[in-house]
Amino acid sequence: MSLQERAIAYLKEELSEMEKVEFERELLHSETLRSELQSSRETLEILEAASDAAITRLANSIVTQAIEAKASDVHILPDRRSVIVKYRVAGILEEAMRLPTDYHHPLIDRFKTMAECNVAERRLPQDGRVSVDNAGKTMELRISFVPTVYGERMTSRLIDRQKLDFGLDRCGLNQDQLAAIQRIVSLPSGLIFVVGSFESGKTTMLYSLLKAIDERNSGAANILTVEDPVEIAVSGWSQMAVDRKAGLTFAVLQRVAMRNDPDVIMVGEIRDPEGASLLMEAAITGHVVLSQLHVPGAVSVCSRLHEIGVPSFLCAQKLIGVIGTRLVPAICEQCREEYTPEPKVLARAGLSAADGPFLRGKGCDECLNRGWRGRIPLYEILEVPDELRESLAANTPPHEVWRQTFGARGGSLWDDARARIRAGKITVERAADALFDYPYGAAA
Repeated sequence: MSLQERAIAYLKEELSEMEKVEFERELLHSETLRSELQSSRETLEILEAASDAAITRLANSIVTQAIEAKASDVHILPDRRSVIVKYRVAGILEEAMRLPTDYHHPLIDRFKTMAECNVAERRLPQDGRVSVDNAGKTMELRISFVPTVYGERMTSRLIDRQKLDFGLDRCGLNQDQLAAIQRIVSLPSGLIFVVGSFESGKTTMLYSLLKAIDERNSGAANILTVEDPVEIAVSGWSQMAVDRKAGLTFAVLQRVAMRNDPDVIMVGEIRDPEGASLLMEAAITGHVVLSQLHVPGAVSVCSRLHEIGVPSFLCAQKLIGVIGTRLVPAICEQCREEYTPEPKVLARAGLSAADGPFLRGKGCDECLNRGWRGRIPLYEILEVPDELRESLAANTPPHEVWRQTFGARGGSLWDDARARIRAGKITVERAADALFDYPYGAAA
């Protein structure tokens, strides 16, 4: 039994009489044991406070409300005079409640206890996970604790492990987009990238592409993935999770994947020259390789890889397709109404008043008076014909590549957004927000 275990057992009066006498005798002569006893007493007080029934009910209520609101993230952040709880719903962060500062430490400690983190450590960041059951549904909470000037804040990502609803037929693609992706995944080798901003649907698209390749090969393809972490466990795929503490980095696992006779390799993200080099090596040796990049548009992939250290001619040679994606809050169908957007917003979207009527959500009980409900994806699909490879090999600037591709034939994210606006599915303002960092073809 460790010192801490003995100290806690002593405080909880779980030692036998003989063990108690021996512990107290050692306590008289051991500074280390006295220090451990004091530390254990503080830990025990924190644990007892964190298990208080009222705090437990509050923590459970926060999680339950987040699940019912279909939130993707929960934020608990201390302020000077309160503790603020926020939910991210459909990509939009909104305040859910404010609590007195007295609730701060007990509430954070309750979530630490749930996530099996060190409740006595308040100076260093910590990460943990916990599974919760809600109305017969199992959700995983990935929790991060970070010290701030007002105390520790918590951010938790909510993952529905039972939501295996992915596939190209469920991604909201139009017929042209679906046909283009099917042509890309039918090729025997090469690089496929999914690009976009944070929370733009990249992971769902990657899983959907893998599923399409798997189905095309009747389940006979050897598919290996390297992820941080594994988002959804899929039968028949060999999925490996990054564990830096154990020395399992992206680069290490990419090498492992290459030694396991893969047909398809998916790497969650490329972050450094070593990872990019290994990805290119896999593509050059005849594999289908999928990954994602945080770049604003499909035409920026080769430019970004060149910055990381990949020669432009190699990227041009092995790139077979790029899917750019965004997610935009969808207008609530129960409370849609016509309105007139501001001229500067219309100009940003490449539209005019003549393109109306324009719709927005007024707000109703169905959408909790938000005016929007759920999200709609936007896509651009870049195929790589031979004439485009020449431009990419010459390290042509992304704006010029965009002009040669989407500018010449359409199909950009803005083209998809304008189509959705005209169909009354999204507002001009939400589209402009989602595409604020997209530097190509804002005007029609």
